[in-house]
Amino acid sequence: MKALFLFSLISFLSVSSYASTEKNEGRYLDYAKGQFAGEIGFLSVGVGKKFSDWYQLTGMYGYVPPAIDVDDIHTIAFKNDFTFYRPHQDISIYFDATILIVLGEKYWPALYNKNMTPFYYYNSGVEGILSFGTSYELPKKWGAEHFSIYTEYGVLAQWLYFYVDNYGVVPFFDITTLTFGVNYKF
Repeated sequence: MKALFLFSLISFLSVSSYASTEKNEGRYLDYAKGQFAGEIGFLSVGVGKKFSDWYQLTGMYGYVPPAIDVDDIHTIAFKNDFTFYRPHQDISIYFDATILIVLGEKYWPALYNKNMTPFYYYNSGVEGILSFGTSYELPKKWGAEHFSIYTEYGVLAQWLYFYVDNYGVVPFFDITTLTFGVNYKF
């Protein structure tokens, strides 16, 4: 986990000429992103760099207001998107491995045993999120040539572990999240 975090941080901060494509050569950042829902926060914003046709890295800030959760929660996330299929030039399907850092008040999820009783609480300052997503570039004829929309379906890595460990007790759809967002390419 630490190695993936360090890899994400170094990749995001260091931009080499080898990582540039023709469209984004010489730019430190290629796009801005806004997101609603998901594990990063109720609302999230960030910027990113597309290193190749199959890999992009995004740094995001997320916020969950106290009206939605008990605490005021602030997060920072490093999203590693790996595109593995393009059924059309405007559509991409990708796998996302995110490192999430919780900055707000202590956020203590409960670990459950087979009887659905909390048996242990822990501070989840650094977590992993695994997601599958799809992105669609909006048509130029709509006047939105720089915009794309996306959706992701994901799960915290620790919740996936507890689901497997307590198979049949916790419904899978209770531990997953759905995210909607917009990209703006510079």
